Amino acid sequence: YDDGKYLGLYRRNKDNTREIILFEDAIKLEATYCEEYAVYDNEYLENLIWKVIIHEYAHAMMDTLQDDKSQDPKLYKYREESLANAFALRTLKSEGNYFGKIKKFVESQSEEYKHGLDLYEREDLFKMMEFWREMKILVDKIF
Repeated sequence: YDDGKYLGLYRRNKDNTREIILFEDAIKLEATYCEEYAVYDNEYLENLIWKVIIHEYAHAMMDTLQDDKSQDPKLYKYREESLANAFALRTLKSEGNYFGKIKKFVESQSEEYKHGLDLYEREDLFKMMEFWREMKILVDKIF
């Protein structure tokens, strides 16, 4: 995963321990080469790190502690990543100027991540996350 494509990763290990991994080089590269800024912006870096941590934590919140092998990978990625980004955006909304930069970063991501911009202000975001988690459990029981 540490190929520069991802900024972070949530994973559940075989023994059911869970961890969030940050890819420092990829995060620093994103913070350094943000389109608007030619200089290294420490405050943006800090907010980006928080965005990645919160995004990965959202994956942990939606983890079913099952294998989720029955999921359609495209649908799974679209729903899971958009909800994780929406949760991160909702959490960071009070960060003033840097929230705009974080939103701009999300706008630059692929479609499945970018959809979080459409969801973060919804009043039922947390219900949507819980519903998604319950649907994963239900689908795994059926298959």
